[in-house]
Amino acid sequence: MQMSKSFRIFAAELNYARKMKKYLNAMLLCLALLSAGNIWGAKPVVTDASADAAQADEVLEVSEKMPQFPGGQSGLYRYLSENVRYPYYAEQKRIQGKVIVQFVVDKDGSVTDVKIEKSVHKSLDKEAVRVVKKMPKWIPGEQDGKPVRVLYHMPVNFSLH
Repeated sequence: MQMSKSFRIFAAELNYARKMKKYLNAMLLCLALLSAGNIWGAKPVVTDASADAAQADEVLEVSEKMPQFPGGQSGLYRYLSENVRYPYYAEQKRIQGKVIVQFVVDKDGSVTDVKIEKSVHKSLDKEAVRVVKKMPKWIPGEQDGKPVRVLYHMPVNFSLH
């Protein structure tokens, strides 16, 4: 009787350790993104179309005031750590990598036109797209004081330790 109680305690601690490992992996993902500096990979575009961009539905890669996730970068990292779930199949097959997701932050701050720019595996791609599509509205970018559409390239790292 004493041994089975000890075993149950050990099993409960092991289960807790596994859950903490998944949580820590998500936190490591956020730290990796944080240390990456300019994680968006925005490419500068030389243009004098500040007035043209504001009046048309043109998508800019760089704007005078870039869009921001609510809560800034720390809010984005918190959102990712709380919402990214490692796909079961990918975890079982030990599939890892960096999915690059491209999306547009619209004039109203909504996330649209979500696409995979660099694929790793369809299960990881699907999870990255799901999380990006589920994002709350951003604070929109501005050009000459007017809201504009801005293109982003965001890496989503999937790693098992």
